[in-house]
Amino acid sequence: MKNLSGIFIALVIMSFVAACAGPTPEPAPYWPTEGWRTSTPEEQGMDSERLAAALDFLQEHREEYHIHSMLIIRHGYIVADVYFYPFAPGMMHDITSDTKSFTSTLIGIAIDEGYIESVEQPVLDIFPERTVAKG
Repeated sequence: MKNLSGIFIALVIMSFVAACAGPTPEPAPYWPTEGWRTSTPEEQGMDSERLAAALDFLQEHREEYHIHSMLIIRHGYIVADVYFYPFAPGMMHDITSDTKSFTSTLIGIAIDEGYIESVEQPVLDIFPERTVAKG
């Protein structure tokens, strides 16, 4: 049940961060290649006071929800990169089943963009140059 409460609070925080966003500025002629640029929240259409309030909430509840860090990227720019004690940049983290969330999100994007027909599409249809040895 604790894991579900952690997922719930993550969704609430993501919704709150999304609410910090104001009107979308014109896209910049940049997308990260070897590195990410940084920006202020306001330059990317976000309210830094609301973002700070969200980060304060996370700081107060980090042990309850086991939050290690938060990275917020908007329009290709890092607007917040925060670590909660005792965690720091470069530390290894056990993310266990979190990869299911990332994978399902990427599958949804691939379907939306037309790279994959549906979740029912066989994986080998996506990689026609590959085969599976039958034993």
